[in-house]
Amino acid sequence: MSRRFTVMGFTEAELGFALAAFFVAVGAGFLQQKTDVEQRQQLVQIENDSLRALIDSLEARLKLTSRLRPPCSERGESAEPIARLAIRDGGLYELDGDIIAFTEVKQRLASVIQRGERLRCNYRVEVVATQGVDAPVYSAATKRLREFFYLRER
Repeated sequence: MSRRFTVMGFTEAELGFALAAFFVAVGAGFLQQKTDVEQRQQLVQIENDSLRALIDSLEARLKLTSRLRPPCSERGESAEPIARLAIRDGGLYELDGDIIAFTEVKQRLASVIQRGERLRCNYRVEVVATQGVDAPVYSAATKRLREFFYLRER
């Protein structure tokens, strides 16, 4: 009868198989861990790139929208409104008794707008709503004016 050598209840073959499986498991775990680290690094890089793109986009948008200029009264000009505009139904404006569209308002006040551009400031206009003008029309009309003027709303 042949005698088998055992270690902790395992035969040599079983022990060799168990050790081989252990080393394979440890090696696979190490490789998996390395892969996880590489994947995490890639994900971090992707997140960093996404955040950088978002920040760049927000900075560009801020540069476009940050056109706030001081009132021309801070440049030594009069603080009084340069014109009185009445908002009419349909988004029309009344200026000096004439009912006109926004493009004509800009044409009539072009010299003042250009002077404001040179001084890097905005003049003030007085704005009033006429009877029958609803909030959306008033809001749209004043939004157009705010591109060029500060408003004194009555």
